[in-house]
Amino acid sequence: MKRISEKVALVAQICIALIFALTLILCMSGAVSQNDLQDNKITCVLFSVLIAVFAVLSAYLLYCAFSARANIKRVLLFFDAGGATRASAKVVNNIVKGCAEQVTEVKIRKVKLHIDEKQEVVATLYIGVSADAIGKAVNKLRALITDNFLKTLGLALGAVNFEIDKLDKKFTPDTSALDAIVESDSESVAPVAESVSALPENEETPEHEAATPEYQSNETNE
Repeated sequence: MKRISEKVALVAQICIALIFALTLILCMSGAVSQNDLQDNKITCVLFSVLIAVFAVLSAYLLYCAFSARANIKRVLLFFDAGGATRASAKVVNNIVKGCAEQVTEVKIRKVKLHIDEKQEVVATLYIGVSADAIGKAVNKLRALITDNFLKTLGLALGAVNFEIDKLDKKFTPDTSALDAIVESDSESVAPVAESVSALPENEETPEHEAATPEYQSNETNE
């Protein structure tokens, strides 16, 4: 269902388009000359404002049509011959908060529902969580929400996404395991001074030693 703002924008855009179409018809039929429109400053200002409003409304409607924001305020549970049964966002929030009370490390800050490409209901939760229990707490809360939605409302959620926007505790990294690794790596690296002192001093190459007798024999022959 389209939002009220989108409906108002669409109606306003249609009205402006009708004004433009009517003005064009009057000019083509000769009832109003183009010179009269150009000489009237009030008319020029009015049409300039209408053009600007039309452009803004068009941009807004395009944004609403192609944006990924498709948040819903009511969820259709089932539909039969007697009518439809829906659950409001307030009911959804109550179930989510009730599940979050069982996971003390997580605090619910905001809940959003939208329909994905598979036409399934997806819940996105904005949470605050303790820094030392993120993985375990999130998995437990996801399992609770999925199970209770199915049992209470008969609704199978397509996915439960989490957006962590706050850590309830200050994050302090655990360096105990890393200290041992760094210490072992530093011991395996030999100091540069010891490596240099271990090199031989002024050692002559075999090529130089082999060349010396040959040079002496050439002098003797001469």
